Amino acid sequence: MRRFNMNTLNILKTSIVMAAYNGTRFILEQLQSIADQTRAPDEVIVIDDASTDDTREIVAAFIQTNRLAHWRLICNSQNQGWRKTFKQGFEEARGEFIFPCDQDDIWMPDKIERMTDILENDPQILLLSAEFKPLYNQEHGFQPFHPGLLASMRFDGTVERVHLGHNWAQTLCSGCLSGFRRALFQRIRESWIDRYSYDFQLRNYALALDGFYSVHFNALLRRRHGANATFQERSETLLYRIEAEIDALGNLLRFVETEEICGEKARWFRDALLQARHRYASAKSRDRSFAHSRISRRRGIRR
Repeated sequence: MRRFNMNTLNILKTSIVMAAYNGTRFILEQLQSIADQTRAPDEVIVIDDASTDDTREIVAAFIQTNRLAHWRLICNSQNQGWRKTFKQGFEEARGEFIFPCDQDDIWMPDKIERMTDILENDPQILLLSAEFKPLYNQEHGFQPFHPGLLASMRFDGTVERVHLGHNWAQTLCSGCLSGFRRALFQRIRESWIDRYSYDFQLRNYALALDGFYSVHFNALLRRRHGANATFQERSETLLYRIEAEIDALGNLLRFVETEEICGEKARWFRDALLQARHRYASAKSRDRSFAHSRISRRRGIRR
């Protein structure tokens, strides 16, 4: 198995990457929580994905007013979606450790300090995921977090390695809670799939490399409101999402086989790919049945 060459990394330690789009309502609170970190990040990259509101003006004014020379605002001319925007930010980042950032959360003041200390002291950790407390804006379209998810968080400060298992898909690793080594992204970027979420891909590759760890402390207030980006994707069909999962798992399996990672992991991901294909076939069959029943009802109405 190939090892990471840590000497190739830039001298910067920490980079924050934020993907922003129409974030006028909440982004200022998030920017302030980053500026208030007990360990200042070496680099902050905010990418405005062609917002139609005042997001870029708010970010630009915040940077100028606070004289944040190590912060950068990048403005996309065309909207490309949050998945590609985050990848763009990861490619821009120069820090050894990269922290993805949503535009509408509020980070705890010691998030960067605590997570960076853990990453610095254990080179085996490729991806580190923390915990959160909910912040609700109860409005139209709002959905609370699942009670089981909230109950699973311990907040006891312990760090543990996450192993492959039957509940791998439910492992808490939302991108906003994570920090990862830039070397991990560089190693897997040839296998990257733009249409699938970055946290899913980073988590699975880190699992395959025995480098996914969890730290049980509250890293941020995670906001739920009616305009969360993930909620806006409900128009994406189940078939589309499973297709993307199949592509991602296929790439991951090829990576595992090419890297000559232990056969047990290859078998595990091969089984996961097979299960995804079965779910795709079942979902496609249900779609066909539903479409047929709708056509039949319409014909009955016409008669």
